[in-house]
Amino acid sequence: MRERFKNTHILSCMLALNTAIYLPTVYAELAETNAVQQQVPTNQTISQDYNIPAGPLSKTLSSYAGKNGLNFSFDPSLTEGKTSKGLTGQYTVQQGFDQLLKDSGLEAMDDQDGGYLLIPAPESLPALGDGEDVLQLDQVNVRAQRFYELGPLPGLGLTKEEIPSNVQSISSKEIKDSHSLSMSDLFNTKLQGVTVNDYQGNPFQMDVQYRGFTAGPQIGSPQGLSVFIDGIRVNEPFGDVVNWDMIPMNAIANVDLFPGSNPIFGLNTLGGAFALKTKDGFNNTAMDAEVLAGSFGRKQLQIENGWNNGKIAFFGAGNFFMEDGWRDNSPSEVDQLFAKASYRGDKLDVHLSTLIVDTKLVGNGLIPSEEYSQNREGVFTAPDTTQNKLQQFQLAAAYQVNDTFSVTGQVYRRNSRRDSQGADVYTEFNGQTVRRNLTEGEQYTCLFDTSNKYEIPDYYVVDEAKYNSILGGEYGTLDEMFTDLDSQANTFNATLPDFYVNQAQNNFFFEQNFNRNETLNAAGESKYSYVTDDSDNSYAVQTSLSSLKDAQFDAGFYAFSSGDNFFYTDNGQKFHLIIKPPTNGDSCYGDVGGELLEVAGPEGGVQTVDGGAYSPTNPGVVDGTPTAVLTDNTIDQITDGASLQFNWNTEKHKFMIGVSVDRPTAEYSSTQQLGLLTADREFYYAPDELRDQYVAADVPISNNNFDGEQLTKSLYLSETWSPVETWHFNASARYNDTHGKNRMRTRTYGNYVPSLAELEAFPDYFAVCPKGMNCPTGYYIPESLDLLNEEESENFSYYSLNPSFGVAWQANPELNIYANFSQGVRVPSVIELGCALDKTPVSIGNDPSTGKEAFIYKSLKENRSCSLPSTLSGDPYLPQIKAQTYEIGVRGVIDNNIEWNLSAYQTNIDDDLYLVAYPGNRNFFDSIGSTSRQGIEAGLSGQKGKWGFSVNYALTEATFEDKFSISGNDNSSSYEQYAGNFNYSRLIDVEPGSRMPGVSLHNLNTTINYLVTPKWTVGLTAIAHSSSYVRGNENNKHQAGKVVYETVDIAGSPTLVARKSTNNPGKVPGYMTFNLQSQYQFTKNFSVNLLVNNILDTEYYSAGTLGRNPFSEGTYGARGPDGYNHNSLEWESTNFVAPGAPRAAWVSMRLLFD
Repeated sequence: MRERFKNTHILSCMLALNTAIYLPTVYAELAETNAVQQQVPTNQTISQDYNIPAGPLSKTLSSYAGKNGLNFSFDPSLTEGKTSKGLTGQYTVQQGFDQLLKDSGLEAMDDQDGGYLLIPAPESLPALGDGEDVLQLDQVNVRAQRFYELGPLPGLGLTKEEIPSNVQSISSKEIKDSHSLSMSDLFNTKLQGVTVNDYQGNPFQMDVQYRGFTAGPQIGSPQGLSVFIDGIRVNEPFGDVVNWDMIPMNAIANVDLFPGSNPIFGLNTLGGAFALKTKDGFNNTAMDAEVLAGSFGRKQLQIENGWNNGKIAFFGAGNFFMEDGWRDNSPSEVDQLFAKASYRGDKLDVHLSTLIVDTKLVGNGLIPSEEYSQNREGVFTAPDTTQNKLQQFQLAAAYQVNDTFSVTGQVYRRNSRRDSQGADVYTEFNGQTVRRNLTEGEQYTCLFDTSNKYEIPDYYVVDEAKYNSILGGEYGTLDEMFTDLDSQANTFNATLPDFYVNQAQNNFFFEQNFNRNETLNAAGESKYSYVTDDSDNSYAVQTSLSSLKDAQFDAGFYAFSSGDNFFYTDNGQKFHLIIKPPTNGDSCYGDVGGELLEVAGPEGGVQTVDGGAYSPTNPGVVDGTPTAVLTDNTIDQITDGASLQFNWNTEKHKFMIGVSVDRPTAEYSSTQQLGLLTADREFYYAPDELRDQYVAADVPISNNNFDGEQLTKSLYLSETWSPVETWHFNASARYNDTHGKNRMRTRTYGNYVPSLAELEAFPDYFAVCPKGMNCPTGYYIPESLDLLNEEESENFSYYSLNPSFGVAWQANPELNIYANFSQGVRVPSVIELGCALDKTPVSIGNDPSTGKEAFIYKSLKENRSCSLPSTLSGDPYLPQIKAQTYEIGVRGVIDNNIEWNLSAYQTNIDDDLYLVAYPGNRNFFDSIGSTSRQGIEAGLSGQKGKWGFSVNYALTEATFEDKFSISGNDNSSSYEQYAGNFNYSRLIDVEPGSRMPGVSLHNLNTTINYLVTPKWTVGLTAIAHSSSYVRGNENNKHQAGKVVYETVDIAGSPTLVARKSTNNPGKVPGYMTFNLQSQYQFTKNFSVNLLVNNILDTEYYSAGTLGRNPFSEGTYGARGPDGYNHNSLEWESTNFVAPGAPRAAWVSMRLLFD
């Protein structure tokens, strides 16, 4: 009798039997496939300890697979109603499966592709009838289940179906197959909602944006994403930045992206957290080496290897990279080394790891769009180098107390140093006048002999009667007078009263050179202070000393000219000092005759450095004018931390509670020096070519020294409750207690910070010069300068309790629905606190246009600068940033081989920080109120025959939600509002709903792979981003073709001038690029890969900012060899853009040995 089997479970078993009958053929085919694919096989011969509690078979199998890091596929119907006694003891992978599946009628089959399949055991199948029996089979649908470590430390593993958010992952195989150069490049091609902005112009220095939040290396970009490696938060203390060049790609086992403001991941998790896990020697035992070479002179070696004996394991990975770069003057080197030693006992796992990195990166930043169109590889200014060094050490352990309870913990130290050097065009002349250099033989300083113990000019002391006698004509000539006075005892360089010595020394050296003793001293506090002359005592040097050079024709007149120098003794007797004349009196200038070094302008008055400050048609001055500034920064950072986590994994509850302590410290120093640019725009020191008036051309100027520390103590917990197998409720919370202290020495002159150009040198009016010495008579140039004030300190404290709630429902085996609310905070970093915009209004007199009193922000009034580097300010206090995220989504599978997801989210930010820019490269952090990020994320991926594909789309809308005003000098929609300085008087109003710069609304990445033959794979990746607004266009209203009329200070008078018509839009256009990859597996151990990026050679920009180009062509401005236009009124408004790399190709060869 023919029998039809209608029961799905029985039919599934029959299919499994059919598979078992042909197992030899299946294994042969799998082995052949494995020979041509790059897979690291699971080590099945190693035993390890397990303590998995009894429970539903599906749960115990998932826990077992998760502990081993296996891809485990099974049909849930096979385990329905079945239980397992758990697993306790030491087993190999296969032995563990056998024990768990004992008496279940099921077995685990190695798929020879790094995973396992669950199938019915052959002995559990009914015997087949004769050949006339008809067998009808249903298809068995299987799905892989992977566990995600929810939180910084391992111990609480959840499946994706249990996590109420759009968690995304990248495996080590996907990392290897992508051949991405850095994590930022990888995320841009693999993850939904991720874009990159290449502001710096280096593939290792890109800003990663996810849902409108940033994680990147640029100090000054407010960060909103946290990044962890094995539980260590790698956001640096100074600025919360992330250095992607410090992460070796071939040491990473997997990447998980947890979206939203998840409090479990601690501070800075406003938009999401990247959790990276490194490889170890238990799961990675193959020697894998790959060499790459190709375009831009790029060469790379990646090598890794692991070993274990079941108890002890070692793993090491090295990445060594160098290239010339695709833009001019842009070579880079990256050396990364990761090592891990592991121990695996019955209950205890221990890992000791270290990460050593040394990189030298050149990123030449943004370039005006019109210059890019002329030279695609050109740079605006050079160099712009960053050298990063890292030493990171971690000791991590996990202890399995019993079947359901484990303890995990870690201690670590992360020591990093950043040395950066950046050249920029210099524009801060602010109406400065030109002071000429002295010609050869020209002497400005009047030199006086000194042989007295007080080191003041030599003198004669005479009483009142003698002095009056000299005035009356006692001597005819100076020689007669000095000869006679030399013959008198106790007259030449006679002893002076202490009080008068003090007055003479202070007045002489204070008045010797005002610039030298005031502006070239910290806080304008001279070593000397002028002692006011009165009727009792006087040492009047101003004008008087220099005038002695012109009074040498008559002894009486000379004594009269020196008559303001006298003192009274205690008995009331008056004495006069007759100072000997300057030795170079016939040629020195001294401080008489007015300003002798200023240069007359062609239309009268004094010539200004910037021709635009003299008149609209003045060419300015090329010779001796600095056009560039070089900034040197050093940042030393150390973070020590420890955390302890307790984990309970039961059938219905997965609960953890943890504590962590993190103590980051940072030390920062910065210097700047003026120079010139070559015709190729490369900076060089030029003290002999620049005018002597610029001290900063000869001496590096310290902007500030800073050190700060924070201590953050946290308590966190998470509970996932699964009352039934299909419903999962999650609640999490974290309490943060942060205390910090900043200490800084700033460069201020009183309540003002002079620009580098304002630190002017000047010749001494007069000086003492012992006989026989060759003393200078020109500009005084110090050998070094310390302009930093005494150390100031500030303390701050922040507290926060942040919750998260979510639910996930497995509606059916192919559909999962979830919703989530989460809250996170970010404490302002030390650079943000130091560079906060002080908006205290300070009166600056009346507005010349209205006559009403006008005010200016305190930071601008004091000319404070936060150009990163810059002068840090100690206030005001900035509130912590709070984010609240709402998310809802669905995800599922189709026909077992296609996965899809769709989610919507909104993140609301309170007290958001934004970098507010003012002219002169003055940038400050300011709380701008509320902002919002909202969007949609969708993905579709799968495999169909020889075709594999993935499509990721994200709509990301980032908007300002409060009205505020910021500087907008280069925005065509700006308006004037006088603020004491016309440079700061152009503003734009940002309205609620204005989109944030640098965030594309539409973002797409898609990849298609095709298996041409079993040995040859071809793939094509497309990356597309829609247009985005540039920085400076926060109000979204800048337009091309507009003429801006603005008031500028010309020859001391406010003058309304018309700027050149804007020719730049306020956006960078959208773009799409295509990358081609082809791999051929010659043998099991050898393969070759071809990677071609931007195969259509598309020209595109990833980001930009509004600005003015000092190298603009003009009618009137003089231009030197570097092209700098010395009339600022002719500078054009433009887009400074971050160009993308052109077409490039690389070939790599890979050797893989088990």
